Amino acid sequence: MANVTRTLAEFVAELNYETLPQEVIRFTKTCLLDLFGSAFAAIGTSLSIAAGMFSKDAFGGGPVTRWDTGKKVSVTGATWINSSLASAVDIDDGHRLAVGHPGASIIPAAVGTGEYVSTSGRRLLEAIVAGYEVAIRVSASRNPLQIENVATGGWGGFGAATAASKLLSHSPTMIQNTYGLAAMYGPRLPGYFPGGRRMVKEGISWSALAGVSSALLTHCGFTGPEDVFTHLPLYDSKKILDGLGRNFLILKTYFKRYPCCRWFHPVIDGCLDLMEEGAFQTNVIQNIHIQTFSRAFSLPNRSHPQTLEEAQFSIPFCSALAMNQKGKGFYHIRPSDLYNPEILRLAEKVKLEHHSRFDETFPAKITSRISIQTEKGKFDKVCSVTKGDPGFPFSEEELEEKYLHYAEPVLGRRRAHRLKECIMNLEDGSVKDFVPIMDLRRKGQR
Repeated sequence: MANVTRTLAEFVAELNYETLPQEVIRFTKTCLLDLFGSAFAAIGTSLSIAAGMFSKDAFGGGPVTRWDTGKKVSVTGATWINSSLASAVDIDDGHRLAVGHPGASIIPAAVGTGEYVSTSGRRLLEAIVAGYEVAIRVSASRNPLQIENVATGGWGGFGAATAASKLLSHSPTMIQNTYGLAAMYGPRLPGYFPGGRRMVKEGISWSALAGVSSALLTHCGFTGPEDVFTHLPLYDSKKILDGLGRNFLILKTYFKRYPCCRWFHPVIDGCLDLMEEGAFQTNVIQNIHIQTFSRAFSLPNRSHPQTLEEAQFSIPFCSALAMNQKGKGFYHIRPSDLYNPEILRLAEKVKLEHHSRFDETFPAKITSRISIQTEKGKFDKVCSVTKGDPGFPFSEEELEEKYLHYAEPVLGRRRAHRLKECIMNLEDGSVKDFVPIMDLRRKGQR
């Protein structure tokens, strides 16, 4: 077996826009646009306010843009706050094989480093593609059933490190060193907690910070352990290298329609489908029985969540919220929803049960069986696919609608559309073309 760490590093160093398939380039721009929408969705939340206050005190000034204010901070500070925003409301992209969220770690790191070095749009696209490929492969090479938790913080830093190293024009040897540092400095979250990790959000922002910091440390001559993917038994070398450079795993990224854990998006869709098929409203529901895979029970799943983060990780609450919205689903979980008596009463009727057969296909599939007992009778459905999955993708129009829903209230209509145009034509421009659009101090140009 080849030295897997060296092979990855050489792949990253040699990856070139000119040889990337057009499908990959188009999809990468979609990932970038969706991630910006996800970050804008968080502005004004308690998490964004707290993170913004911390960022002001913890990180020095610099040349890189904060997406929540447009102010300039250091490249590490911008990476941290922008990644915090991107992952705050759980509407950011994910990957089934990686069991987590690559974009929220990788894209803030790539855009921040790209602004730091004044990169071209093509170089930025190269860095994002490389970051997704490395991070997804590294995470997917682990056995999820043998890991205490699958939090993105455990592997997202490798994608951030990859993107930053690519933009800093590191040699393969320097990229190898960056991986060693990212392995040592990336967050390692402990086990599960009954109330979840609240605003920690899988350690995503810290993984992004660790990745960029590792690349910058390498640039300064700081050394770390060698060949981490080759020597650490956690990673399966064959899985990491399988199809590298031929099968671009970024294309299997999913996009989200609900701001909550992806593991129960099929459940939400299933509940809404049953309401429509059975032509019943929530007032006739007697109980909701959901059988699902074991990992879903690592979520808090509180019927009465006390915070927005607890709500994002509650099958009973989010299922009840979606059904309460008269079959429309939801774009936001609002603080007032946590105290809505109709939603809470319905959430109390949800009972969860483990079904061992559904463990057999995890993480490739997230399968659940729903049974809703009503005054009109019982309605059942098995569900494992949800809109936004690779096999059931959103249309370009649907993804644009999602982005604009979150971007327009923050940027205004004209600037939101201008940002979209810059991203969709990124190969003809540079990072400097679009980051000024996100300066929220320019109120007169909305």
